[in-house]
Formats: sequence, C-alpha cells, structure tokens
Amino acid sequence: MSFTVCGIPMAMIPHPQGAWLEGINSVTNLQWQRGVEPLMNEGAKYCLLESRSRGDFTARQFGDYRDLLDTIGHDNAPKSWKGEGVMCRPGVPPFLKWRPITSPKGFNGKEQPAVNVSWYEAKAWTLTQGGLYSLTDAQWVWSAQGGKRGLKYATETGKLFGTDGKKLVHCSVETKEPTTVDVNDPKYTDGPFELRHKTGNVLEWVEWNPDEKGEFGLRGGSWDDDLPEYLQVAYRYDDAPISRGYFIGFRVGAPAPQDSR
Repeated sequence: MSFTVCGIPMAMIPHPQGAWLEGINSVTNLQWQRGVEPLMNEGAKYCLLESRSRGDFTARQFGDYRDLLDTIGHDNAPKSWKGEGVMCRPGVPPFLKWRPITSPKGFNGKEQPAVNVSWYEAKAWTLTQGGLYSLTDAQWVWSAQGGKRGLKYATETGKLFGTDGKKLVHCSVETKEPTTVDVNDPKYTDGPFELRHKTGNVLEWVEWNPDEKGEFGLRGGSWDDDLPEYLQVAYRYDDAPISRGYFIGFRVGAPAPQDSR
C-alpha cells in the first residue's frame, strides 16, 4: 500500500512499536523545487532554524536580510556573507538562504535526487512542508534492513550483486559511476518495503541525535562509493551539519494514518 504526503510518494513501514510512512525515494530535484518555490513566491528568502528544546526546531522565514539581522543581532553575521552555504556560529541559530535548485549540472535532472544539501537545509525544507519529518537513525536502519530480516544491504536479497553478476544498487563498486540516476530508473528494483535506493545513489541525512558520538549522520552510501563496506546498512558516516556534497541527499518520513498504527 502506498501513500502520498506533501507530494512525496510514501510506503508504510511496519514496526512492533508503531508504523510510520517513509519516502519511497530520496527527495528529488523537482520535489525540492516545488517545496521551495511557494515560499519564495510569498517573499521568503532566508530561513532561521530556531531550537525550542533539545532537537526540536522551528523554521522561521524572512524576506529581508535586515529583519533577520535584527532578530539574531547584527554582530552575529559576517558582512562578507552573501548567502553561500549555511551560516552557523556558536550561540546563534543557524540560518540559510533558500535555493530553488541545489544540484549542479549532471545531477540536476528533475527525477534525480536533490544533492549538495546540508543537514540544516534538509531540516528546514522538511519543516516547511508540513506533515513531514526527518527520519531517525533507528527508523532509517529498520526499514533499510527489511525490519527483522536484518539485511546487510537494502536490496530485496540483501546483496549488492544479482545472480547474473549485475549490480543491484547504484554505486561505484567494480565499475565507476559518473553521477546519480533517476530515482525510478528501471535498471534497479525495489528494496525492502518497496523502498528504492536505500543503498547507493546518495547518502541520506538522518535526524540529529545528541546521544551519538557524531551527532549528525549519513546513511546508505552513494553513487561514488567503491568499497562495499561503505554501502552496508550498518555503516554510518558522521559529518558536520553544514556539509554539502554531490553525493549527499535526504529522505523524509511522516506519521502513519491512525487506523494503520
């Protein structure tokens, strides 16, 4: 059974403690653009991520940079900042300038996953859509491993290669890949729970977890990874929340309908 939340096709993920909905694919360039353009059309140019409590963020929009500076303090943003990257300083809520397109040429097809997205940008986008949330690390791993099946890789067989020797995931093991692929590329079949590309294509941000040694993590491996261990469900890559890369994207979740829990 599939669902659609905020324009994102979703699959139901059963769990002993309660089901949730999860994006069948990483957020695509088209989905990112459709999520950002209404904000910009209403005058939003900047987004301030304010923390109400531990791990609980709200996204506040600003049309005028001066209004943003009035809120955070004019001394808390360098005069040289022109909107490149996310501005993050100790004691100051992180803020960013919205970008309708994040992915560079070669990665910017409508159905290719949105890449070059920092954790803060992924979080801000998710919060502004309404009804979506960032997947926790535990949720991401559970669905990728097929729940109690405990798969090593997020494919239906739990393997990287099929019996014919062809890769089951989009990665650079044995043969180098030049870029990402469309999320619905028929070359690759669905994985556990009908989810796609939980292994390969792009690394995916998971929710901030201050109890982890590395508070901000990425899962799943990417098109660029050429070592099988980096693609295992169990492998977690810790990075700074301002990091971007042509191999970094994100996937979202949503609450399951009440009668499905």
